[in-house]
Amino acid sequence: MPTLVRAVTADANGSGTVRFDQLPTGIQWIVYQTTVETIPQGVGCSAYIKRNGRLLSSTPFGSSASAGGQPAVTINPGDDFSIEWTGAPPLSSLIGSILYQEVPYGEIPSQAIV
Repeated sequence: MPTLVRAVTADANGSGTVRFDQLPTGIQWIVYQTTVETIPQGVGCSAYIKRNGRLLSSTPFGSSASAGGQPAVTINPGDDFSIEWTGAPPLSSLIGSILYQEVPYGEIPSQAIV
């Protein structure tokens, strides 16, 4: 399974968002694991994993944590899958990665959230 990594620089308040939302038409991703990291690491940093603005998972360990396991999350073309950080060190690197499977649209494995 491929891993996709995206990164942004935190603003002066320690906030930032990475997005995984550029799927080609006719493809969907089944996301099995999401990982968050900040460089440098900071105390009090939180991360929020969202799909279309709705909270899927969060961690008070936004500097280094992961969310995974069953059920997996289905991301369709047009969906906004994002990781939002708060409380990170100002101007730090905010890094999000997903472990996913790419499948034809409409083909949903039984362990996925639609």
